[in-house]
Amino acid sequence: KPSLSESHHQSNLVRRRTVHLRQILKSAVRSKLIAWSPADAIEPPRRPKVEAKALDQAAARALMAAAQRSPYRAFLMVAMSTGARFGELTALTWADVNGSIVDINKSHSEFYDPDAPAGQRTKLVVGPPKTRASRRKILLGDPCVAALRELRSSSGTIPHPTLLIFTDEKGLPLRTSSFRRKVWKPLLRRAGLPATTMFKNATRHTAASLALEEGVSPKIMQERLGHSSIATLLEVYSHTSPQLHEKAVGSLDSAMFGDTFEATFDDTSDDNQRNS
Repeated sequence: KPSLSESHHQSNLVRRRTVHLRQILKSAVRSKLIAWSPADAIEPPRRPKVEAKALDQAAARALMAAAQRSPYRAFLMVAMSTGARFGELTALTWADVNGSIVDINKSHSEFYDPDAPAGQRTKLVVGPPKTRASRRKILLGDPCVAALRELRSSSGTIPHPTLLIFTDEKGLPLRTSSFRRKVWKPLLRRAGLPATTMFKNATRHTAASLALEEGVSPKIMQERLGHSSIATLLEVYSHTSPQLHEKAVGSLDSAMFGDTFEATFDDTSDDNQRNS
């Protein structure tokens, strides 16, 4: 029986090969090699919709406290602050950082090749970011700038501009599965957080949700996250935080009623009647 990870890879593989087959047959129709494409009636399997999972403020702070002595502290700080995608962060080189500005101009993608030897089936490819809006420059705060400077000087020599900023202990590009197993889960245990907390996009969702809770403009967050539409940001993230609803109610009540509202009934009368 395949594992959850293998099932996910198999589903992606079927989806990609279905799309490729449709493209090939569509090209054959245009070239008049066949009259019609038998793949027109085939729909590739839909991607399962996964609800955004974000850490609340207390959990985010606990996680970062647990990461203080981790060699991946700078990575997590930049991830939590910018909300950048995992592949965007792992593809960053020192040439992409200019003071407090990070230039997102490429991304790592992982592809599963079932025909490759065991242990080599996940391939890493460097390509452009996910969308045109994903090409962006992100401003870093002072803590992240300081963490990157510390990381830069930790080797004792000035790293070459083309070297990756964030790598594993062997200097190789970070991979999602190994990072989740070797870094994310141990940090969750150290922080006292549930082991079931998903890693996939967790830092991205947390950055978005906490920023919206703090009143950061959705337009600003759209640009920082690299979403092509502000509607995407609001649809994906605004429902994930109960605090957003509480703030909305508080703001509306304050605007409509101000400090003039007074209760016109005794809220203890019902209790007195029940106790009599």
